Amino acid sequence: MPNIKEPEIRRDMWNAILDYSSGKRYVWTGEAAEARADPGDSPVMPTITEEEFRAVRHDFFEDIKKRGEITQETASQIDEWVEKNLPTAALPPKLRRKWNTVLKQLVRERLTGWFDKQASLGRGTEPNVVVRETRTTRVWPDTEQLRRAILECVRHMSRRELLEIRLPASALLSYGASIENPTGRPRSSEPSPDGTLRLTAGTSVRNPQSE
Repeated sequence: MPNIKEPEIRRDMWNAILDYSSGKRYVWTGEAAEARADPGDSPVMPTITEEEFRAVRHDFFEDIKKRGEITQETASQIDEWVEKNLPTAALPPKLRRKWNTVLKQLVRERLTGWFDKQASLGRGTEPNVVVRETRTTRVWPDTEQLRRAILECVRHMSRRELLEIRLPASALLSYGASIENPTGRPRSSEPSPDGTLRLTAGTSVRNPQSE
């Protein structure tokens, strides 16, 4: 079975947890998280505080230091990121995805705990309100399964779509690939003077034998 990508968190939910710097108070309307000057009787959502957020950053910093994933120069950069509450872009590129993963886990756990508490107070809601629908990402476990999936796609493609497919020259040479010219007669791919295999007008691939 292919793996399915975990659904992403809705933007309104994301803001309700992390938008501490604006000073807004977010409430749950029963369908969405909304910022309101006066929450009234609506349940107030658990927006993180600046102190809590700084602690999360500090824990992240300590964790990557323990793992030996940073240099002394990088450590100084991250320490400044923690102390000044700088945006994710201030992190070294290799750590940004890891930090985003930490944030997603933080938001999801905070929301889950809060909605569980609301349910215990008789204010339950459907659990899928936390996430938004996304296109699934499939991870094919083996080459053969991927090959079958590609062949199934090709079987339903139009001629125009087929002409846009790019294949390695090595694959074409291995299978003796040939195509039809405008007259309908088969024509084998032949290397041109510039070292490419000409397939159709305006389409070519690199010939590995010429390199």
